[in-house]
Amino acid sequence: MNKIKKYFYLIFEALSYKNYKVYPFIQGHNYLSKEHLLKLKKLLYKEDEAQIKEFESLFASHVGSGQCISYASGRMGFFALLEQLKITKNDEVIILGFTCSVMVNAILRVGAKPIYSDIDKKTLGSSLESIKLKCNPKTKMIVAQHSFGIPCEIEEIANFAKSNNIFLLEDCALAFGSSVNNVNVGNFGNAALFSSDHSKPINTILGGLLYSNNLQLIDKLRKASKKNNFFSIYKKQAIYKQFLLEMRFLNPDKFYLFLIFSKIQLIFMKLGQESPFLLDDSSLPADQSYPYPAKLPSFLAYLGILELQRWGESSAKREQYLKDYLNLIAKLKLKNKVPKAYFNSSLKIIPLRLIFFKNPNLHSEKYLSNFINIDQIWFKLPIISTKVPLDLFFYSKNSCKFSEEVGSKIVNFPSNLDNKHQKELMFKIKKYLS
Repeated sequence: MNKIKKYFYLIFEALSYKNYKVYPFIQGHNYLSKEHLLKLKKLLYKEDEAQIKEFESLFASHVGSGQCISYASGRMGFFALLEQLKITKNDEVIILGFTCSVMVNAILRVGAKPIYSDIDKKTLGSSLESIKLKCNPKTKMIVAQHSFGIPCEIEEIANFAKSNNIFLLEDCALAFGSSVNNVNVGNFGNAALFSSDHSKPINTILGGLLYSNNLQLIDKLRKASKKNNFFSIYKKQAIYKQFLLEMRFLNPDKFYLFLIFSKIQLIFMKLGQESPFLLDDSSLPADQSYPYPAKLPSFLAYLGILELQRWGESSAKREQYLKDYLNLIAKLKLKNKVPKAYFNSSLKIIPLRLIFFKNPNLHSEKYLSNFINIDQIWFKLPIISTKVPLDLFFYSKNSCKFSEEVGSKIVNFPSNLDNKHQKELMFKIKKYLS
């Protein structure tokens, strides 16, 4: 009962946001027509494999000449790949110490050990120098992560992995559409992992895809995925309700209403209502309340198709927002407070979020909380989205000193708003930084 009272208190607390205009990192699908919604509702109750294949094919065409296979989440695709490669006990997987617990959990599920490499401070992605230090005969896979839309040192890492005969997986979850010397990220490794979770560039509420130019590998993964199940109808209905909630209220003008309904949703979840989220993956491996790995529901695949159809417009806006942001940064003489990779002409960056490194003595956290949700800033800790002590994920404090250093001062700003709200946000950022 005390927990229920706590949530009612949080609802009243959320009402205070009515006095502010908060710019969320996730945007609802407010562009959808009635016809789109009718088809989504139809696919909710009747799975259509052809719809899933169309989404996979269209997604792959945006990355390169390879093929894709989809899953209900990116972490499930990662797990399926680890299993296919027979990575297991006594094997090690190098992963960035600037990641999410669900990725580490996939490694632990197959019995392997995660080994954490540090970030490259120029890109905030994987560092070749750190990977070299962590590599040994037990290393069976390197996961090279592109962070916030900024490509990492992927050409150098790919050459190193190839020369040492180590499987290279590009983690492109945060960098769909970005490229290095006109080559899209996802085409440098043996395979690439993408996420279509609602916090990612292509928003299908939840979902993920594996991409590869190795068609034999994709064929093996596709055959293995035939054993995967879809979510229960109750889980899919919960996901659909979350989609509607975000579509209606997840925008700057109605953000406080989104918070209120989210708190109410938490109360009902405590009382036994199905959660739309994959919460079982955030702590240590345990029995699942849903299939793992699971197939991507057809209605989310259709949502992904609609997202990809407007990607040209969406990505162009993100690029322009980055240019506007960097112009502001230059005027304020703060170029040393953003990633150096922003100024690398060989990189095409489609920003997931705009990055700034704050000075605690100059930049007010209180003012920042008036216009963005500071609880949703990534990556304040080396492993986010868990309440489990990080040593249980085999992470040792100070083992990734740059990740910890950057995490202590990192700020994210949204880059996915419409022109009106992004202009408003830029004014808020200017005031915050001035």
